This record gives sequence, C-alpha cells and structure tokens, in this order.
Amino acid sequence: ESYKRRENITTKQLSKMTVETLLLAGAKSKPGSRNFAVKGSEEMIKKMKKGLCSIIKLSEVENVLEEAPKEAALAMILFCQGLGLLPAVQWRQGYGQQEDGVNMEKY
Repeated sequence: ESYKRRENITTKQLSKMTVETLLLAGAKSKPGSRNFAVKGSEEMIKKMKKGLCSIIKLSEVENVLEEAPKEAALAMILFCQGLGLLPAVQWRQGYGQQEDGVNMEKY
C-alpha cells in the first residue's frame, strides 16, 4: 500500500543526497522495448553528487530481483561491507548452486 502512495524522487532531492547509494539495474531488454532501468539509473547518477552513487548493471537480466536474486544479494552485501556495516558476513561454499545462501550469524 505504501509503495503505491510513494512519490518519485525529484532532481532537487537527488542533488541534496549525502549518503552512499547503490543502484542495481538489469541491462537486458525484450525485443522492441527500451530499457528504462539502465537509462533511469544513469540519469539519477548524473543528478547526484560525484562519488556517492554506484551502479551495477546485470547484462543477462531485465528484472534484477526476480531473475538474479543471488547476484542482487551479493551486490548489496558487498556494498554494505564497503561501508563497514556488515564486516562478518561470509558466503557458504559452493555459491551459485540452488541450495546455497548467506551466513549472517555474527553480523
């Protein structure tokens, strides 16, 4: 419900942001369509202060969270580790197999 009521982030708000930001975008497009995720993400980066925003484009997917949830999770964990927020997260052996996941015992 709150997702439906949310407002878009304005250019003015983007230029005032002072926090590190990670954007994940799927770069694959269906035939005959334009990829709005990558273009929108690139436009957001241009409007933000330099050095505060990182973008990860996953070339083989269109919807990152549906088609590449493990890659999205890894990107978010590494982003948080880079900020010093999750120093103890470790991947289980065999990452990439269906039964694997993340061990967050000491985070």
